[in-house]
Amino acid sequence: MILIVTSNEDQSTNDVIKWLDYFGEKWLRLNEDDYLIVKEIKYSNNIPASILVNIRGHEIDLCTIKGYWYRRGGLRIKIDPRILESLEFNSVNKKIIRYLEEESKSLVHFINQYLEKEINRVNSELNSDNKKMFYLHTAMKVGLNVPPTIITTESNRLREFKNKYESLITKSIYEVMTFTNEGMIFYNQTHSIPDIENAVNPTFFPSLFQQNIEKFIELRIFYLRGKIFAMAIFSQSNEKTKQDFRNYDYELPNRNVPYKLDADLENKLRNFMNEINLDCGSIDMIVTKDNQYYFLEVNPIGQFGMVSYPCGYYLEKEIAAALINK
Repeated sequence: MILIVTSNEDQSTNDVIKWLDYFGEKWLRLNEDDYLIVKEIKYSNNIPASILVNIRGHEIDLCTIKGYWYRRGGLRIKIDPRILESLEFNSVNKKIIRYLEEESKSLVHFINQYLEKEINRVNSELNSDNKKMFYLHTAMKVGLNVPPTIITTESNRLREFKNKYESLITKSIYEVMTFTNEGMIFYNQTHSIPDIENAVNPTFFPSLFQQNIEKFIELRIFYLRGKIFAMAIFSQSNEKTKQDFRNYDYELPNRNVPYKLDADLENKLRNFMNEINLDCGSIDMIVTKDNQYYFLEVNPIGQFGMVSYPCGYYLEKEIAAALINK
């Protein structure tokens, strides 16, 4: 049995499940609106004897599962509604409910730790946050090039940085923000920084800026347990995608082709992923016209279909095989 924690509409999950079916492997999918009901956690002979949970009517002992894939969402425990209904609404019982919620979180954390440490797994909920600054720091430690970067709250420091590096871009420190309003989808992207000499405010919210390094191509690299699958994106040939290839041009799509990294760079990427304790992730890099490679970021749970299909890598099969140790 393979346990999959994901979101309702994730197409990549559907594609991996098709390969699990092909291999004849049973699976159970837990979506973001599903809950765990803990039936029993029992120890015997100094080891966990059973971690029995109920998911949508299916009882499963987590000690017996063959593999675990954290894709999106997260584990949540449902408190028996009869317990909540038995408590009158008052200040004391509000504290009791909060305490029960913390007890549930502690159980979830233990189950996540067990799945991460004891089960054959791909990805981990405990290590799924995008720690962008930590990743940049670690990339430099293992010898990867990183664009000159500053996080600041002061206009004068930004001016000094811009005077030194001239062309700058700004991007989010954490994740891309996405929301909808009145039927419209809004999200932030990487943007160039215009003239800031006449900036009105001397201070602003902590923001990340980098030198805008002229690129020849972009690389999207999927990493899975030491295996590296790279794709070149010719985003520079289109003004719409030149700054950020996520600003897709559906009428004139970028050319995407398989790309072979040299052995030294592959080893640095393996060392990097080991340092940040990721067994799987999507890495973004750029290549300059003089063949210099720059690390930009890694997304622990990034999309991989965009690399799999154009390059014929069959990454969905690779993940399914990893989950069942095939």
